[in-house]
Amino acid sequence: MLLASLCRAETWVLVDTRRQTLTVLDDLRVLEHFDRVALGVAGAGIKHRRGDDKTPLGTFRVAWFNPAADSASLSG
Repeated sequence: MLLASLCRAETWVLVDTRRQTLTVLDDLRVLEHFDRVALGVAGAGIKHRRGDDKTPLGTFRVAWFNPAADSASLSG
């Protein structure tokens, strides 16, 4: 898995736009998994501007996770 090899034992997020899932991993160990995630009103694709309602595609670094956030409130 190419993305996993780039992460080097860091916490990372994998969004599968076809299956509409979000998985939080530590290296290759699954920490959290969410089904049926929302991808934005305009779906996933190349963002042209802020506010275009598209979920961006690509590789992005997660700067931090909010420890006060309740992950249960994120799942519907």
